Amino acid sequence: MENSDLHYTAILFGFIGFALFIRLVHRISEKKPLSLHSKYDALLATYAGAICSLFIIRYFCYAFMYEQNGFFLHYAVGAGFTVLTGLFFIILMRTKKPAFRLPVLFCLSACLFSSIGAFAGSYYPQIVLADAKEKAGDRPYCIALRNKVTSHEDLTLFTMPKSAVYYNAAMLVEDEDGTILPHHWSHWAQTFYGGMNNWRNENRPTVSCKPRMNFAESLAQNTNDTSEYRTFYLQDKFIKIPSKYYPSSGTQEYFSVYVIAPDFKPNPAGKNREPKQRATVQIKAHYPFSRYSSKCKEPSQDEFIGTWNDFDALITHEPTQKFLICNSDKTLKTTIRCYKSGSTCYHEFYTENKLYRFKYNKTLLPEAQEMEGRLFHLFQSFGVE
Repeated sequence: MENSDLHYTAILFGFIGFALFIRLVHRISEKKPLSLHSKYDALLATYAGAICSLFIIRYFCYAFMYEQNGFFLHYAVGAGFTVLTGLFFIILMRTKKPAFRLPVLFCLSACLFSSIGAFAGSYYPQIVLADAKEKAGDRPYCIALRNKVTSHEDLTLFTMPKSAVYYNAAMLVEDEDGTILPHHWSHWAQTFYGGMNNWRNENRPTVSCKPRMNFAESLAQNTNDTSEYRTFYLQDKFIKIPSKYYPSSGTQEYFSVYVIAPDFKPNPAGKNREPKQRATVQIKAHYPFSRYSSKCKEPSQDEFIGTWNDFDALITHEPTQKFLICNSDKTLKTTIRCYKSGSTCYHEFYTENKLYRFKYNKTLLPEAQEMEGRLFHLFQSFGVE
């Protein structure tokens, strides 16, 4: 069971906490104030501070998730809490009133354990990589995070993903017969487990790395977003895409790039551009236009079936109809829809078992056919390793 370590830890803390709670109730029932001179009272304050530090570290784990400069963040947080620990220690030594000494001890304990946790978290990459090497043995392997360049500092406790739905970190191991074996990282168990959610169905998560020998030894110490290519494992193939297109992918079998219509050149502003400059391709679409399966035979009132020649005539008027292009066997090939209230057109086309989607400004409608061809050739140009 993956969370067994968590359960045992919770039980241990629960017993200690219950014992200290009984001590607190006993002191209150005797109407005696808590005192630092009592080792049990001091232990109670220290324990409460340690529990508080867990919530503090948890906060930083989510606040800095996906951030860069992982080592710096750990050292900065650790140094900050070290200074606070020293400050509260001085206050503790100078405070004479018993009523104030236990709260100060609580704060000192929280800062001390938070400092230890922050510094210890910077060692997290060594734990992850050591377990990966052990699981892979002498086989090629790689570790990937979701849509992020993987480096040592990306694997720190603060910056590494924490997700109950997607994988925290994925590891692919190439077996002797070429089979790709997926693994996922468990933060609680501190190990890679075999398998991955949805790996066998159409919602298979995308893993952006390719197994290689000595992966850990070749991994960069710091994040480097200037790498020339990104590699995605999609439909049992490794697709190599230039980084200048800012490629990304998710749980569906698709990937997207950021480009500028009508030529679909790389967008120099990348993800900071508006969403309409983003083009998506769905690999091996399982339901190619199934929701429009009858459209080529019985179109609705707001749909128009024709050819590209008809399209040229249609766009001279207000293009508010959904334009459909059908294949000779009455299956749908292309849909284009523009709305009167907006300036964006939505374009989808299906070819070679792939579904392509992109958006563009209404003024580019005369180039719709050419843009469809350009986008198809762009995705075809991405290499398969």
